[in-house]
Amino acid sequence: MNQSQIALRDHLRVLSSFGMMPKSEEYNYTSMYDFVLDRGIPYDSETPLTKEEKQIIKTAAKRMGQKFELKQCFYNAQMLILSDSSGELEYAEGWAHAGVFPVHHGWVILHGKVVDLTWRDQQGNCRVGRSPDGFAYLGVPIGKELIRARIIKTGWASCVIDDYENHWPLLKWPRLNQDVS
Repeated sequence: MNQSQIALRDHLRVLSSFGMMPKSEEYNYTSMYDFVLDRGIPYDSETPLTKEEKQIIKTAAKRMGQKFELKQCFYNAQMLILSDSSGELEYAEGWAHAGVFPVHHGWVILHGKVVDLTWRDQQGNCRVGRSPDGFAYLGVPIGKELIRARIIKTGWASCVIDDYENHWPLLKWPRLNQDVS
């Protein structure tokens, strides 16, 4: 685990210690931070995409027919996976650390590699595959069908973990670990 991953987990542990959910047996998590600490997978994005993987992204982006807007990470990632005909793209949501401070973020996973359509490199290109040192992602893969059903129900693509309008349904999922420290 690199320094950015350690800093990311430490940040979430501090926020999780506040326990932001109402006391209820309905919820298995005390907060969205607790949820990501328990279920999150670390993504360091150290391997570049292959030629074939880049083609999968290009094909889905073309089918999507829209530009990837800054500050629209949840929308960008969800629309891309819904435009994917290969079945290879996955949506992940959690926290990402880019050297300043961790932020709630959504991105795409392709064969375990991060495809970040929102954060740009110095040339203005989307980050696909290998990210610079100091970047870390900790997120929960969320199925395409859950994303599709939610967009149909609500009419929009937005964060899924912090879905307060629908009473945080993911925080009702069973815990994987009792101790996430």
